[in-house]
Amino acid sequence: MPFYLVTQTSLIEADDEESAAMAVLEKISSSATVAFTVKLDDNHVSHTVVSRPPDGRLPAKLDDIKEPAEVKAGSGSLAQPSQSQRPTGFPLSAKLVAIVLACVSVGLVSGLMLA
Repeated sequence: MPFYLVTQTSLIEADDEESAAMAVLEKISSSATVAFTVKLDDNHVSHTVVSRPPDGRLPAKLDDIKEPAEVKAGSGSLAQPSQSQRPTGFPLSAKLVAIVLACVSVGLVSGLMLA
């Protein structure tokens, strides 16, 4: 199961960091919907809005969260990626590929030196 970086961005005017964080916490807890940016890697970033259920409880399953077709941000709109565009399986990063290639190269060189 992959890890996702989920962020919620708010521009808040406050006296210090703690009061800014408290203001955002109050804003999120009292809002009917909250917009998030969800990032798997640099190539897979999506924007979603999560709505609070009418009774105020969080959904029991993640499948119960509804995603909108579009999220409007500022003057433009960001389209929600379709299910076919979402990454499946294990995401390969450049760092992982470089490490695997280095290990294979070291193994080949060691084998040639011993032969």
